[in-house]
Amino acid sequence: MPKRRLQWRIYPAYLSVALTVIVVLCSFAAYSMRKAHVALTVNDLEIRARLLLQKFPTTLPSEPSDDLTLLIRSLAVESQVRITLVTKSGRVIADSPLSHGSESLLYSPEVHEALAGQGGVAQRYSSVLRTELLYVALPIVNENAVAGAIRVSVPLSMLTAELRDTNVLLAVTGVFLALIAAVVVFIITRRITRPIEQMKKGAEEFASGDFSLKLSIPDSAEFAGLAVALNDMAEQLNARIQTVTAQRTEQEAILSSLREGVIALDQEERILYVNRTAAELLDVNSSQVRNRLMQAVVRGSELQRFISSRLSGEEYAAETVVLSGVKPGQVLQVGGAELRDAAGRLAGLVVVLNDITRLQRLENMRRDFVANVSHELKTPIASIKGYVETLREGAMDDPQALVSFLDRLAHNAERLNAIVDDLLLLSRIEQDGEQGLVQHSDQSLRAIVESAITSCQDKADERQVTLALICQNDLTVRANPTLLEQAVGNLLDNAIKYSDSGKTVEITVTREGDEAVIHVRDYGCGIEAEHLPRLFERFYRVDRARSRKLGGTGLGLAIVKHIVQTHGGSVVVESTPTLGSTFSIHLLSTNS
Repeated sequence: MPKRRLQWRIYPAYLSVALTVIVVLCSFAAYSMRKAHVALTVNDLEIRARLLLQKFPTTLPSEPSDDLTLLIRSLAVESQVRITLVTKSGRVIADSPLSHGSESLLYSPEVHEALAGQGGVAQRYSSVLRTELLYVALPIVNENAVAGAIRVSVPLSMLTAELRDTNVLLAVTGVFLALIAAVVVFIITRRITRPIEQMKKGAEEFASGDFSLKLSIPDSAEFAGLAVALNDMAEQLNARIQTVTAQRTEQEAILSSLREGVIALDQEERILYVNRTAAELLDVNSSQVRNRLMQAVVRGSELQRFISSRLSGEEYAAETVVLSGVKPGQVLQVGGAELRDAAGRLAGLVVVLNDITRLQRLENMRRDFVANVSHELKTPIASIKGYVETLREGAMDDPQALVSFLDRLAHNAERLNAIVDDLLLLSRIEQDGEQGLVQHSDQSLRAIVESAITSCQDKADERQVTLALICQNDLTVRANPTLLEQAVGNLLDNAIKYSDSGKTVEITVTREGDEAVIHVRDYGCGIEAEHLPRLFERFYRVDRARSRKLGGTGLGLAIVKHIVQTHGGSVVVESTPTLGSTFSIHLLSTNS
C-alpha cells in the first residue's frame, strides 16, 4: 500500500480545524444577528403596543365588543401586527384575526407577566394562525390598577425573511473564508513539509555517497537543528569514508604490490579476498572468485589438505606444495595464519603463497652444477691418479711408457687448468657485471667479429671448415671488445667442433630495428628441442662423450650468455636435428 505524503496527512486536519472555526463563527454571527434582530423586533413591538394603548380606553368591558374588534382589526392592518385585548381575568375580548370570547390567555407567559404589572415576551407556535409567533404583552393600567393587557405579535417568518439576505451574505463570506483558509493552510503545511522533503532528498544524496550537498537552514528552530545535524553527519561520514577508502586503497596497493600471494578465507573456506599475485599464481580472476569455495577454484589436494588442517586448529605450519592443474611444474611455499574479527573470534584463514619455482629451479641447477663440476674434475683427477700409481708400480722404468704416461698426465692437467680458467673467467664476468666494472666503448662490430674469426681460423683449417662472413661496415655497439670477441669466438669454436669436414660456418652481422645481431650458423648435427632451454647452463652437455672428446669444458656457452648479459643484450639459439644450429647475439646498436 503506497504511503501518503506528510503534507496530505496534516493538511486535512489543519483544514478541518479552520473550517470548523469558520462554521462556528458564521453560526455564532447568524445566531447573534438573529438574536439582535429579535431584540429589535421586541423593542419595536413594545413601542407599537404603547402607542396602541393610547387608542384604547383604560376601562375594558368584561365581554367581547364588536366595536373594539373592528378598531383592533383596523389598527392591526395599519401596524401590520396581530393585536389582542385581554381582561384581567385572562379572557380575550378582542383579537385582530377573530374573536374568541371563550378563550382564556391567563396562563400564557407573556399575558401572565403583563397582568402582573410587567411587560411580557414569548415565542411559540400559534394554533390559530398555524405559525410561529413572537408575542409582546403590556399591562393596561386604570387608576394605578391593572385592568387588563394588550398583546401584539408578529410571525417569526417575517424575521426569517428579513434575515435571509444576511444569512446568504454570511454563507458567501464563510465560503470565501473557507477558500482563503484552504489556501493559507496549504501554504502553511507546505512550509512545514518542504524542509522535511529537502532533508529527505539530502539524506538520499548522502545515502548514495554524494556528500557535497549542503542542506539549507530553515527558519524553524527544530528543523534548523535537524538540518545542522544532517550537515554535520554528512561531513563526518564523508571524512570517515574518505579515511576508510584511503586505508582500503593503501592496503590494496600494499597487498597488490606484494610478491607473495595472499588469500583470505572464511571458516567455510569461501574466498573473501585474493590479491593480484595470488590470482596470477592460481590463474584465476580475482573479481570472479570472491565468495566462491576454495575447492571450486583450486583443485590441488595438497593445498586443500593444508587449508583444512589450519582451519581445524592445528599449529602454524609452512609447507611446500606442488599445485597440479594450474601451471605445470609450479612450486609454491604455502603458509597460513588465523583470521580473527574485532572481538577476537576465529573468522577464517589467511593463506600466503610464495612462488619458489625459480628458487627450486636454481637449487636444482646448483645441485646439477655441483654434480657436473665434480664429475668434470673427477675424471681428469682419476686419470692423473691412475697414471701416477702406474708409474710408481714400475712403468716409469719403461722409457716409452713413461713418455706416453707423461703426455697423458699433461693433457689431463691442461684440461683441469682449462676448467679452472673458465670457472674463474665466468666468476669474474659475473662479479664485474654486477658491480659495473666492465668498461664499454663504441666499437666497430665488424672489427670484433673479424678478430674472433682470425683467432679460430687455424682450428677451422685443421677441421677443413670454411668461415664465411657477411657484415655491414657501419655497425657500431657499446661493448668491451675483449669480452665480446671471446663470446663470438666461443660460438665459432662450437660451430667448428660440431661441423663436418667440408662444411661452412656462416657469420652474418646485420641490423634489425635498433639492434645489431650476430648470427653464427653451422650445418652440423643440430640439437634436440628438449635440450635448448638448458643449453646455456654451466657444464650442461648434449652429448657428454663427444664433448669431452672434442676438448670442451662445458662452460663455453655459459660464458657467452654472461658476456652478452653484461652488454645488456641477449643470446638465443635455433636448431633442427641433422640440419644444424644458429646462435644469435642481440646487442643495442649505437648507429643513429
